[in-house]
Amino acid sequence: MSSIGKFNISGTALQNENTVALVNNSLDFTLVKLTVPSEYNELGSTLSRKRKDNAEGGPLHKTARRLGELFRTMLPDTDDLFRAYGKRVSEISSIPAINPAGALKTGGIFASHVGADSTSIWAAATSGSAAIAVHLLACMLARIFTVPEAISTWVEIVDNQKEHIFKKHAETLYSHELNAEYSAARQDISRVDLSNWDASARAWLQSADEAKAVQHKQMMLILNNTSIPVNTERNTYSSVMGAWIAALNAMNSLIKGIPQRVQDGAILLGISSWHLYPDMACFGETCVQVKQKDPIFKDTALLTLGLHHVREGAESVFWSLPLACLQYYGPPVHTARSVGQENARISCDQFLYVVLGCLFDGWGEFAATNEDGYHWVDKIMKLLQKSSRSGGQSRIAGPSWLSLLHDAIENMAVFDDTEKRLVKQLVQLGRRKSTFLRSPGVESIPIFGFSQLGVLLPLLANDHERVSLLRQLSYYRRLDPQQFLIRYQSTSNSPEIEFATLAPVWLTSPSSKRNHGGHLKPGSHSQAKQQELRDWAGSERKLKQVEEDHRKDSFSDQFNQKDEDIVRRQTRANNIQELKIIVQIGQRKRDIEEQDEICLPAVECIGDFRLPAHNRRILRGLGIDFMKGLEDLETLSHKDVPDSRIIATHLHFGDYSSASVCFLSLEKSWGHHHEVQGLANLDLSAEFVSNVFNKRTFSHKRIQLHLYGSPNFLVEEETDCLAACAQMMQIYKLLPGATISNLVLDTPLSSAKWFITTFQQYSGSTPLTLTRSQAFACIAMFESGTCNMDPESLKEVFAMSSGNSLYVAGPLLCDPHEEPGPTEIRRVVGNIGRAGITFLIAPPEVNMRKADTGKWMHIDHYPFDGKMEDYFQQTSIHLSFTNYEMPLISESHRHIIDRAAMLVETLVSVYDGGEWVAELDILKAFGTDIHRVVCDTSSHKGATSDVSGNPPRRPHPPATSVKNWAEFIEAPDKGLIAVQAHKNWLARLAITAICARNQFTPIVLPEVPCWDCCERFIPNSRKAKLALVC
Repeated sequence: MSSIGKFNISGTALQNENTVALVNNSLDFTLVKLTVPSEYNELGSTLSRKRKDNAEGGPLHKTARRLGELFRTMLPDTDDLFRAYGKRVSEISSIPAINPAGALKTGGIFASHVGADSTSIWAAATSGSAAIAVHLLACMLARIFTVPEAISTWVEIVDNQKEHIFKKHAETLYSHELNAEYSAARQDISRVDLSNWDASARAWLQSADEAKAVQHKQMMLILNNTSIPVNTERNTYSSVMGAWIAALNAMNSLIKGIPQRVQDGAILLGISSWHLYPDMACFGETCVQVKQKDPIFKDTALLTLGLHHVREGAESVFWSLPLACLQYYGPPVHTARSVGQENARISCDQFLYVVLGCLFDGWGEFAATNEDGYHWVDKIMKLLQKSSRSGGQSRIAGPSWLSLLHDAIENMAVFDDTEKRLVKQLVQLGRRKSTFLRSPGVESIPIFGFSQLGVLLPLLANDHERVSLLRQLSYYRRLDPQQFLIRYQSTSNSPEIEFATLAPVWLTSPSSKRNHGGHLKPGSHSQAKQQELRDWAGSERKLKQVEEDHRKDSFSDQFNQKDEDIVRRQTRANNIQELKIIVQIGQRKRDIEEQDEICLPAVECIGDFRLPAHNRRILRGLGIDFMKGLEDLETLSHKDVPDSRIIATHLHFGDYSSASVCFLSLEKSWGHHHEVQGLANLDLSAEFVSNVFNKRTFSHKRIQLHLYGSPNFLVEEETDCLAACAQMMQIYKLLPGATISNLVLDTPLSSAKWFITTFQQYSGSTPLTLTRSQAFACIAMFESGTCNMDPESLKEVFAMSSGNSLYVAGPLLCDPHEEPGPTEIRRVVGNIGRAGITFLIAPPEVNMRKADTGKWMHIDHYPFDGKMEDYFQQTSIHLSFTNYEMPLISESHRHIIDRAAMLVETLVSVYDGGEWVAELDILKAFGTDIHRVVCDTSSHKGATSDVSGNPPRRPHPPATSVKNWAEFIEAPDKGLIAVQAHKNWLARLAITAICARNQFTPIVLPEVPCWDCCERFIPNSRKAKLALVC
């Protein structure tokens, strides 16, 4: 019996093991495709064939099945939620802006990748209710965490769930009852599978946010005034599972019409991630009823947010997790993220308000409130406009960031209350993240330096404005006119260093010098002064006569000169120089006296070379008569000057190169004198600067140079960053629908590698332009918020995939007759289904089908008849990927397992029907000589236009017709061919690229060609290889 019993037990064990093996090996359950609930049917009709195949039987379907079965027993029954979600995603996917019609026309090469990426949703819908729940979790994680963080979380909870199942299986008495669960745990779910699962959900979030922009904006406003954790679990697996199940249960109850109260942040995270918007009651200082009017919910559905959750300056819904699978080595990385503005995506127009906030944080009293900051931006803009009218226009190098900021402020006038609340939150976000525009530890100068005297003075129009301003400031500061002097650089035709007293010394008495209108009275100068002016005028006439004599004398015989001739000419040249000085002094004296102030002579010398450069010495002539003062100075120049006559000056405040106030002391007391503290960067009050803006005249050219190419280091970094933001805005103008991650604010813009390569040689005097690789690096940074790519590594990139966007070099998305800008990048809604950012590059060399003698029946090479026909209607272009991939290292992701960016070698393949023709390198082709024919009536050879004004109709040039790919591959080695693909831009693009590869010079014709203009591109040489792209 004992032996039989033993056999039975063994037999039982064998039976159980075989059952498990049978489940594992007899059927791959990941291949099972379930009938899709009717609520999801409309979603399926919007998927491209490529994406649908992936969702129904490809890698993403297998991932959905595996994850669903792995977590199925842990999940609650929430079918009502799944039905409601199906209605919502079907509604969103049917919106034309999300899934544009005519993808082939708009997407071209990327047609199979165009549209909202709902692949993971369809994969879940064909895999069962548990898979739908897994997709909802993917949306939650993608909403709050970055790509590497979300993938790390997935890896950790998958591994933990498998361990949980294995342990449960080992401890269960009848383990065969857990065979299905055990089988799911034994399935391999790779990190790549999980990253692609996250990528699809993340892309869907971006598209759905755009579709539900109004509701999403309202929800974000609520969340930004909330402070609540998702939960307080410290274990990643427990925290994620708890939040997931709590969100599913709460939302399912709301769908049923059962009111819910917020216990933690899980349900709020679910609402923002699933785009289901129940009515809410928010209890703060007052109870605010938020009516979302979402037809998905019954009238009785109400979510209550308690008083202790709502407050200003909140952290929003936040989640802290220790991620053990984020890095290759080391302890778990503590990660804390929130759903608020700091982790949100915004439009480039909204980003301008964040930039304003970054500026306002360093403006002190000039931006004590946001309204104060708006006021000063407006004043600076108006100052620039006023100086432009008075001082002439100057060309700005590149787009004006000041205009962009000013326009953003003016646009607020038409915003509703909700939009104004959002703007306030964005500005406050910028104030918290102000290091985006300047390096950490660097203090900002308010209002771009206009608040500092040393910056403001050189921007004034002339020396009169500077002296007047310094006199006004000295009066406010109650400086003693006997102890201070103004030193300034004259802006006359003969710029010299001059001095002025703090208070004017009038030429005439104050009561008689001006009339009631404030203008000088005629005849107010004394007779003696008028006589002096006549003397200066006589010197000016004498100078003209001596210069004329000298000019005539210079034409005399240069080879037969006597010594006395040479001496005479040299003496005359010296006299001319002296007369010029006299005339210049006289003109300057006259200018000063016309302002009704006394003008006296003085001489400045540097003095002791051991002293600072801004400490100078002055020697002034005695008396108040100009001529006697000159004579006195002339006398002193021939003997030692006594110390009692020398006055030492020491910079007190101002700009020493343009105008400054200097403290005075006698030279003999210099060694005993305590130097007055210099205040070159004197900070001015908002009231004083406002007065200066209103009453002073500024130099338009100097203001522009200061704002768009400032030599001041503290201002330069900030203005360069603003110029970079303006460049970003220029790029994003061609990317409608593209959004920016606010995570970009965590890194100073000046540390971005594309910024460094752009501005290291930028002076502000020339237009600022980016290369294509710099533009891609710029987009990658603002798109991801974390990727700081070196443009040097992106030189070969022709497209970039991220989230729900494809950013494509302009030449790949237009007819070759168009000539997009060298750095033009366009956006297409879609992606290639990979995690993070993927940069697409062409292989070093591309292949082409060889000539096939078996196709001789398709080759005719008839003479071109001049008709514009399309014989390439079966031509299509498709993307595929080789096995070459290279991760790109970014400083912030150096130790992280999941690379945020990858270079992927991509084949752009041309097909004729289902037959492969060639691969293309379009960017390389567009770098060659391509002729685009544009009709120029001035080049027509004597012909006149027809009665309708159309170009004259000349005979077409003789050429060999090419009507299929076989004829093109075996085209003649020389002469002119005409490839006929009229109005078929995709085929024309392929033809142009292959022409360049095969050493043909493409001549791309417009839709209605002008043969007369076409002849200009056709040389007489019969050896040339030319191709008309018709």
